[in-house]
Amino acid sequence: MLKNFSLLFLRNFRRQKLYSAINLLGLTVSMVSTLLIYIYVSHEFSYDRFHSHADRIFRVNQTFIWGEGDDHQFASTGPGVATALREELPEIELMTSLHTPGSLVLSYSNEAQEVVSFEEDEALAADSNFFQMFNFPMVYGETNSALKQANTLVMTESTAKKYFGSINPVGKLMRSGEGRDQQTFEVTGVVKDPPGNTYISFNVLVSMTTFPRVERFYWSWVWTQLETYVRFREGTDMSLTLEKLKTIPQKHAAVTLKEVMKTTYDEYIKSGKKWDLFLQPLTSIHLPSEIVYNRLSDPGNI
Repeated sequence: MLKNFSLLFLRNFRRQKLYSAINLLGLTVSMVSTLLIYIYVSHEFSYDRFHSHADRIFRVNQTFIWGEGDDHQFASTGPGVATALREELPEIELMTSLHTPGSLVLSYSNEAQEVVSFEEDEALAADSNFFQMFNFPMVYGETNSALKQANTLVMTESTAKKYFGSINPVGKLMRSGEGRDQQTFEVTGVVKDPPGNTYISFNVLVSMTTFPRVERFYWSWVWTQLETYVRFREGTDMSLTLEKLKTIPQKHAAVTLKEVMKTTYDEYIKSGKKWDLFLQPLTSIHLPSEIVYNRLSDPGNI
């Protein structure tokens, strides 16, 4: 039968070359377009699925509290949010936070006394358990201790190569800042470059303990400088967790409102404002918001 179809195609092609060429071109364009769309969609849905237990990891979002009448969510939360979640949600198996201190100018003096210096735009501060939550393979160093001490940092392979070439840089000292603000950092690890399909992109990870204000503001819900991620225990009923999440701001944000905004939570809500917390699946962060909301509308068990 295939032979007959082939002969029929060739016969028609000879008789109506222009018409057949147009049909063939249309078919080719359709097949290529379908393939490109499939590749694009597959890539978008592959984001951060390489992490262990990725289906149980969520980013904690909150209402955009700095706007008037704005119902959008944003990912920046205060340290007080993590403090409250630890107290109210025992189903959390692991929690970690990221801080965005801005770009860092790092410099290293090699054995020839040559100063190698670059500005690192993709620099994050990370909790010591960062590598327990996320799977970024370590090339040099120990994942459990690399970010425990203040003034330590981990960098990607490509970043390390800029400063140190092909040598193992663990234990090397680097400088950052100018004048009295200069700090010395010890390189405690090198990880493989993050893949392209991850939301958590970085060149340098600095230990969170380098920034004491994070711990000092443990109570604050308005120093919104952190991204907080949680991993829930297997079998967690997310519908119940989301119900508990609704009560947390009223119970815990009240201290911040009183100390910083000189108002009560009830007065804040009566003024027409909102303060809600949300859980956004790690694997959905890169997707359009309507897809995220559809998934959260029926969370089920994880």
